Amino acid sequence: MYAYLKSASPDEEPFVEGFLNEVDAIRTTGLATSHGYIRSELSGVATPVIERGTAVAAIGLIGFRDEMEDRLDSLGQTLRTRVLDWSRRTFDDRFT
Repeated sequence: MYAYLKSASPDEEPFVEGFLNEVDAIRTTGLATSHGYIRSELSGVATPVIERGTAVAAIGLIGFRDEMEDRLDSLGQTLRTRVLDWSRRTFDDRFT
């Protein structure tokens, strides 16, 4: 992860710095938020999908900032709840 972050362009450096400032909170909550990274009017929230202790994917939501900003916490918790539900299923359950 850090090698990827070090390869960021100068335009991306503010986002990298913001991410690095939030790493501890992200690890604690399991949620990462974004404001204006892709486009200034967009916000998002994402959480990892953990399989046997390893992050294998991420699931997230992106929407217009004015519609999402006040709901990011509740949307993030909904994502975390669903991902935790998925992780409790066994591998065999997924294919029956």
